Amino acid sequence: MSLLTSLRSGTRDAHARVEDTVDVLRAGRSPETYAPVLQAFRSLYAPLERALDRSPLTLDVVPDFAERRKTAWLDADLAALGAPVPADLDVPPLSTVEDVAGACYVLEGATLGGAIVARELPDLPHRFFASYGSSRGAMWASFRGHLRALDDHGIDRAQAVASAQRTFRLFERACG
Repeated sequence: MSLLTSLRSGTRDAHARVEDTVDVLRAGRSPETYAPVLQAFRSLYAPLERALDRSPLTLDVVPDFAERRKTAWLDADLAALGAPVPADLDVPPLSTVEDVAGACYVLEGATLGGAIVARELPDLPHRFFASYGSSRGAMWASFRGHLRALDDHGIDRAQAVASAQRTFRLFERACG
């Protein structure tokens, strides 16, 4: 079983819980209900991205991490709504390759669902959900390649899955 398959199967329940916790399309019915969703995401993306910046292993796992940062897109959407930037949540350090891989899997996977949200919310700021735009497929393919490279170097899949599950729990906390 590949790392990607392990991550998908090992986080299926956690992913479903997050989707049950926050219904972005329903929240997107008005700026007043949409802004809190963006604020929840921003409260987690910013500290996670900083934790990834601080980890000396991030570029070993995701060499193009700088191109994958999304906090600025959240900030732009919040500014367009006139909504304040929320306080950051506390996140654990990402000190192993497995920690980085699991956290990045959750962050990158979220971009795939973002395509649906961006299409359904044309009248609200959705730079964050549009993410990579027409490059989304290529960015996901590139990320899958990074995960395959980790498989070739003997990553502990169970630890990577545990990291992804922790990241999903952070999303539950942020959005709950």
